[in-house]
Amino acid sequence: MDRLERASLISYLVVMTIIGLFFVFKNTPLTGLDERFHFFRSYQMAQGGIMPKLINNEKGAWGGCVERKALHYVWPFFESQDKNEPVSKEAAMKRAAEIDASNDDYSTCFNFAPSATYSPLLYAPSAIGIAITKYTGFGINTQMFAGRLMNLVFFIAMVYVAVMMMPVMRIPTLMILSFPTLLNLASSYSPDPVTNLITVMFIACCLRMAILKERIFWQTALLAALVGLLKMTNVAFLPFLLLVPVVLFANKTKWGSYVGGSILAGCAVAALWNGIYSWVPSEFWHSGGDINAAKAMLIHDPVNTAIKLLTSIWIQTPDMFNRMFATFGGGPAAYTWTFGGAFCRASILMIIFAAILSAGKEYANINKFKLALLPIMSLGSVALIFLALFVGFSPVNLPIVGGVQGRYFIISFMVIILFLTLTASKFSFLCEIIENSKHKLSTMIALVNLILISYVCYLSIEKYSELYI
Repeated sequence: MDRLERASLISYLVVMTIIGLFFVFKNTPLTGLDERFHFFRSYQMAQGGIMPKLINNEKGAWGGCVERKALHYVWPFFESQDKNEPVSKEAAMKRAAEIDASNDDYSTCFNFAPSATYSPLLYAPSAIGIAITKYTGFGINTQMFAGRLMNLVFFIAMVYVAVMMMPVMRIPTLMILSFPTLLNLASSYSPDPVTNLITVMFIACCLRMAILKERIFWQTALLAALVGLLKMTNVAFLPFLLLVPVVLFANKTKWGSYVGGSILAGCAVAALWNGIYSWVPSEFWHSGGDINAAKAMLIHDPVNTAIKLLTSIWIQTPDMFNRMFATFGGGPAAYTWTFGGAFCRASILMIIFAAILSAGKEYANINKFKLALLPIMSLGSVALIFLALFVGFSPVNLPIVGGVQGRYFIISFMVIILFLTLTASKFSFLCEIIENSKHKLSTMIALVNLILISYVCYLSIEKYSELYI
């Protein structure tokens, strides 16, 4: 990384941090995407409850115990959200003061399966923030914001590490990881940013071995296991290990053992964790889905099931990009909105241009067969996500699969952009044309994109201000 690129990265991260701080403190408390469930898991861990527990011995009812003080503080936020009503800061502060003065130290155990079944690694940042303020005497209001703040701090640090690890396409990767959706999620209790960044680090390690011929075997294998643990559908990206060159090993047998063993380890960890802590989303959210009917259709009518999945992907892809780029909130109409359209299209075009500028002859050593794996993995991840939602969430009588969220496809989009960069690197004449000016042009593109996402985030913060008065 040259000085100009490093300066661009640091400047970009500073602005991202400032935007994130506005989201942390201006967003209506606990009304982000699924934030109420994530808060419970973080608070449970801050109290020392690391692993999920089964509530009332009911199958799939995974949850934990949370202090009643915390529940009394957050519940009115949820009620206002469900009614599409603004939240009063003054009322929240008064309630927090009353709770802090009370002697109620009891906990309530209940089911919050959507977050309780995730790995505790995902909630470590926000749990640390809560624990620090909780055990140093700060009140419940400060604890809530501290969890958000620590999640943001970890996110910014991990973005820096992930981008520095990438041997290619650093600026486009930075632009993707700064989508307003991700900034908003990172400034809440959502674990999605950690999941995405661990996967990016795994991809970066595979690329470093493929391009730079670095022997980072155990680091890559560890990240492969974490990819499966942190998000089951991300196992679609484990074949990135096939990019690792045979020349790094004594023979093909050792190469095959390492690559195959790492892929199997990632899949096994995913299957083991999700097998132990299994739950059915359609039952928790009362979505109308029937897992048995979905499985029966998948087994007995695979052709029509495949057609339904492909139709769903085709119909929902345009909206998926908008929601991937800039979706905010996480509740009824007043608390959920998207700034897509021209904003999204402009950002994607800039990312594509920056990706082409990232091309270089030094990245052209990946053969065509291995390069073809990238779009296959990207599309495979999308297919796995739709399949998972079809089986576990969506009613089978719907014409398309329901429950799709744009943020699920961040890594799939990044892999397609990476494919574009590596493909462009195959054309030596193109690399020669852009060689002298690509760093300056990439910096200019990153700056324009930063202005764009800053404006989109500003528009969102204005909307949040109307809901937290």
